Amino acid sequence: MKKTLATLAPSLADLIIFIVAIHAGTAVSAAHIASFACATLLNYFLNVRIVVAARGRTRDPLVYSHLLAVALTVLFVRGGVLALLIR
Repeated sequence: MKKTLATLAPSLADLIIFIVAIHAGTAVSAAHIASFACATLLNYFLNVRIVVAARGRTRDPLVYSHLLAVALTVLFVRGGVLALLIR
């Protein structure tokens, strides 16, 4: 149950932050980036950090550069999909 909650929490936080930001009058692009950043940080602290520490790679900059590359790729693809959906 704890693992399921740790997996679902970032996605739910992403959705909730996005909806609240849109209702507060924030631009869609800014709300998208803010909600994604919060969800990514939450996912890192709930899931990724534990796995990286278990494998003993907390000091390996290559791991973090790969995480950053994947996160930016997902952000841009998601932004593109969102742009297609709102036009």
